[in-house]
Parts: sequence; structure tokens; C-alpha cells
Amino acid sequence: MSTNTIVLTGKNGAGKDTRLAKFMEKNHAKYQVMGMSDLLRKVKETDPQLWGTIERIMKEGGLVPDEIILHLVAEELKSATKTVICNGFPRTD
Repeated sequence: MSTNTIVLTGKNGAGKDTRLAKFMEKNHAKYQVMGMSDLLRKVKETDPQLWGTIERIMKEGGLVPDEIILHLVAEELKSATKTVICNGFPRTD
């Protein structure tokens, strides 16, 4: 299925999560949020080998590389049924 995608951007502390929560209160029927933290939790439950790599990177204080995140986002978008709002993506400069 082809869906639209919105990427929510802004500096840390700009209020993205707060504004998104208010927006979703009235628009949850048309939109779904894809948070990067949620994607990583899903990996933890479904792919122990990949999770081991991700966990090591995060424990060392690093950000998960774009190529891993892009793969996860692409896979998640395949099953999207609504317009997707990406929250927390991309994380690297």
C-alpha cells in the first residue's frame, strides 16, 4: 500500500512531542506515528542479533547508524495503512 509520510523535525526541547500529542488527539483516525524509540523496541523483541548491535552502539553513547534506521523505517512503512508521521528521525546530522 502506498502512504504519505510526514517527517516531524525540530531541535531538542522545541515541543515536538507535545504538539504531536495534541495533534493526534483529533487526528488519530487519519495518521499513525512512527517513533524511532518504538521501532527500536520492536527490534529488541523480534531480532536479537540486530538488537545486540544496536544496544552496543547505544551503550557506547552513539546514535544508531542511518543505514540501520533507514532499513527499519522502510520495513515499517511497508505495512502502514495511514499517513505516517515520523518522530525522531533522522537523528544524525
